[in-house]
Amino acid sequence: MKKPEDKPGTSDQEAVKLKQLYPTQVIDHWQNPRNLGKLERTDGHAGGQGPCGDSMWMWIQVTGNKGDEIISRATFISDICIGAVSCGSALTEMITGMKVQRAMQINAETLREKLGGLPEREHHCADLAIKTLKDTIHNYHQGRAAGWKRLYQS
Repeated sequence: MKKPEDKPGTSDQEAVKLKQLYPTQVIDHWQNPRNLGKLERTDGHAGGQGPCGDSMWMWIQVTGNKGDEIISRATFISDICIGAVSCGSALTEMITGMKVQRAMQINAETLREKLGGLPEREHHCADLAIKTLKDTIHNYHQGRAAGWKRLYQS
């Protein structure tokens, strides 16, 4: 994933503009995304596209017994959009170590607060991340219900 300093034409002036538009947390998660990449062994995964065309995929590994499951690892991949990357990064950081039931209760507003806010034009990025998380957890629950049959699903 490219970072601002990797982009041709990124100047100090553009960096100052970024700092005027976005909170420090958003810029940090965009420039240094946490949990970026695909998990090879996954208990749940899902992805989709937001209204602006941004896409996001998420993978989780879960430990524990039914009703007490904990997300032990979470990763994501998204487009280079600052809103989508920062939301995916912050969300996977939030849910790692969290009970699955609790992760299902996180909403877009909570995610935006974790990031120190997002410009209104990028609120949909938090919505996309939350939808992707919920779809990923739904996929996890479907897999648990399928039992051994899941071994034969792609």
